[in-house]
Amino acid sequence: FFLMIRRPPRSTLDRSSAASDVYKRQVSTQSTWDFMEAKQHFCENCGGQLDKFGRKLPVLQPDGFPIATLATDAIVVRTKKEEPAKIEILLITRGKEKDPYKGKLALPGGKVEYGEDPIMGCLRELKEECSLSIKEGELPKLLGVYGDPKRDVRGHTISIAYVVNVDAKAEPKAGDDAAEAHFYLLSDVLKDPSKLAFDHEKIIKDFAAKFLKAQLIMNSSRISLSLIHISEPTRRYAISYAVFCLKKKTQK
Repeated sequence: FFLMIRRPPRSTLDRSSAASDVYKRQVSTQSTWDFMEAKQHFCENCGGQLDKFGRKLPVLQPDGFPIATLATDAIVVRTKKEEPAKIEILLITRGKEKDPYKGKLALPGGKVEYGEDPIMGCLRELKEECSLSIKEGELPKLLGVYGDPKRDVRGHTISIAYVVNVDAKAEPKAGDDAAEAHFYLLSDVLKDPSKLAFDHEKIIKDFAAKFLKAQLIMNSSRISLSLIHISEPTRRYAISYAVFCLKKKTQK
């Protein structure tokens, strides 16, 4: 017979100490906990701790680790029946003071509040920044999750991107920290992506690759490739898909 003795639960201090020991081992082996190097960095002005990219670390959680910020971005699409070839997306001009991206174009979005569903956070930010609402009976469609630690110079921010369709007559009105809000032709936006903030060029290109293949068929038989500035393999697939749809349409 073996006597099993249950160890009493550790105190909060013990757990924090244990977590700190684990963290030290992980940093020493350069594991996935790589938000800062083994040698700590501090701000010369305020003395606050910095991450390895020179950004101020957020407040540490009870377990001794910082966490990334969660946000959403909305690709708001507007098309007109008389001009289906012209796909427009909504962009704001960032106008908040002391914003490193002030004056840049960006997708409408912002931080997800505590206890808030990201989809509702996306729609809330769209309402606050652009005074727009989604089409009745529709829900935002998930495009992807973007979490490159360097995508925002202010800190590690993970963004969930959604595609939102609005009425063809919808007109935005800038609010909150947006200086301006306008619809732009997708083709024009991708011709000069240097004006975009964060990694929004990548998000918009992903949208073009995933959601616009079927829209290469314009009117009856016109195909416009100027809409999409994407990789060659995706372009070839889009052409094949468009030809297939055209043949199917002519057979009817």
